[in-house]
Amino acid sequence: TGATGEVEAPSGNGEVRVGRGAREVDATSGNGEVEVEQASGPVEARSGNGDVRVVTAAGPVSATSGNGDIIVRMSSVPEAGDMEFRTGNGTVRLHVPDDFRAQVDASMGHGRFSTDFPITLEGRFSPQRLRGTIGGGGRRVKLSSGNGDIEIRKLSGS
Repeated sequence: TGATGEVEAPSGNGEVRVGRGAREVDATSGNGEVEVEQASGPVEARSGNGDVRVVTAAGPVSATSGNGDIIVRMSSVPEAGDMEFRTGNGTVRLHVPDDFRAQVDASMGHGRFSTDFPITLEGRFSPQRLRGTIGGGGRRVKLSSGNGDIEIRKLSGS
């Protein structure tokens, strides 16, 4: 459903859906999917045991799940605002515009890292940990999955 302004949406044991028009969103489910559509500002989305999907016109976004995929699409990413995407058992897929800039810190327990962007690696590279810079750097972006892949993709059409 539509919403304006700040939206706080908690659920103990069910799906949480926030529709178009929200400026700031804080959405949480203890045991269900969390979906945020077309927010125009910062988003925090969490699920204890479900997928987290965020489509937003602007960030920053932070999303966590104990046991689910995290899929985030941002049409624009402001210069300020660190972001974190973390799941215990699932894929983290981040879709951002082609002018995306960030300091990336990714850790994968049993998965792989892939990106559509050139990345300059920093420090030692290992199959479980990667640190690097995309687009000259900027905000810190932490991504982690205990048992899944991590992907940073260019938005289609950007």
